Amino acid sequence: MKPTIDIARLCRRLTHVQVQFVCEYVQDFAARRAAETVGLRPDEGYTLLELPEVRQAVQDVHRERTERATVDSDWLLSELVDNHHLARHQGAIAASNTALNLIGRHRAVDAFAADKLDVVSDRDLVDRLHRGRAAAARAARGDDEPDAMPSFI
Repeated sequence: MKPTIDIARLCRRLTHVQVQFVCEYVQDFAARRAAETVGLRPDEGYTLLELPEVRQAVQDVHRERTERATVDSDWLLSELVDNHHLARHQGAIAASNTALNLIGRHRAVDAFAADKLDVVSDRDLVDRLHRGRAAAARAARGDDEPDAMPSFI
């Protein structure tokens, strides 16, 4: 049996309609749809979300759902690795590469950290762009001499 969340405990200070709204809203976080489902005008969903007690109830339900789901960074990384291995074994190279890309971007792995720029000022960025353009121009010409500074700097 699927464990349930005790909505009554999380929504003690709400009216019956507000509790119904919270139950509907946390399904897909569509305020207009949730308001219509509980018999309110669509725009009233946003008004309800402005109430501190409704907002707190939504946060409580969301937190409890997240805790029950036991989804965390380690679980996500483990699933991505499994997906990569499964896709590679099945010959689905595109799916395997997608999983590898997501693994590389995962904050615990951060395989693309070397690709990140450390720019302190606009001048640093302009200098970096100039060096890159100069290197590309030299490579295109086939010479190894550095170019003079461009006039826009």
